[in-house]
Amino acid sequence: GGSGILPRAPIPSCFSKHLSDKILAVNADARITFTTNPTRIMFYSQTLVFFRENLLQKMLQHSVISPDEDSETDLTEQLVRTIIEQSHLCPYPTRNLFSTYDSALRLYPLPHKVILADKCREFLHDYADCGVVNPGSFEEDFGFIVYRPATQETEF
Repeated sequence: GGSGILPRAPIPSCFSKHLSDKILAVNADARITFTTNPTRIMFYSQTLVFFRENLLQKMLQHSVISPDEDSETDLTEQLVRTIIEQSHLCPYPTRNLFSTYDSALRLYPLPHKVILADKCREFLHDYADCGVVNPGSFEEDFGFIVYRPATQETEF
């Protein structure tokens, strides 16, 4: 979406005001925030990172060796290992990186949960004490997840 520059700034209020006003008309106590991509949320002692990007597709585009389709290797596991081991949400070379704000893409210190909004199938992998979850494409199957911070459980 947009210019493709990472990280992305929040949606400008001139575009989100109409939606905010409609929500506030229904629920005056609603707290609405249109935030950056990626964004970090601290929930008590847990750090949650949310990122909307087609990472798997872009990783495959930038791979030197094409993955073997007959292989038992799960590409989503490789994606998770790559972003966790490199401690970065954009582990492939790109010119569309706003270097001044590159720190927003870093995963150090490692968060408790990374929620990717990738177009690939849904998955949940735990790696190095970090849960990485992708709810799948809402556009295709209306899939979503429920995350319970109190128990740190994820439900599809």
